[in-house]
Amino acid sequence: MLRVVSIVAAAAFSAAFVQPERWAWLSSNASGSVWYLDTDRSEMTGLNPRAWIRIDHSGDSTMRGVRETLRRIHLDCANFRYRILSASSSTAAGRSVRDTGATPFSSFRPIEPNSPVEDLAAFVCETALHPPAR
Repeated sequence: MLRVVSIVAAAAFSAAFVQPERWAWLSSNASGSVWYLDTDRSEMTGLNPRAWIRIDHSGDSTMRGVRETLRRIHLDCANFRYRILSASSSTAAGRSVRDTGATPFSSFRPIEPNSPVEDLAAFVCETALHPPAR
């Protein structure tokens, strides 16, 4: 019985670290952070879609103490700009931490070439403007 409980507990522990289906791999940056798109909660329609992003910093040595960042990003597909609507960062233990790179800003900024935000805009804007047939 103890062996069965141990196997079930190990499986549950492992499942906690698997990416849920709603989080789709999107991009990564040179320092090792990996970007995921929440395909369930993101609003991918029209010229001004809004996307939920999860950034996993576990492989990024420049993000000391920050394990992950969640951001809600508003895209302006017509003018290739974006702004961060909300952001939060946390440690591996789940404690909230201040991350100045994720500070929300109210004005739109140009999307930098060869960046994860450019990859986000390319995918989300294409999906928003040309949704797949159902």
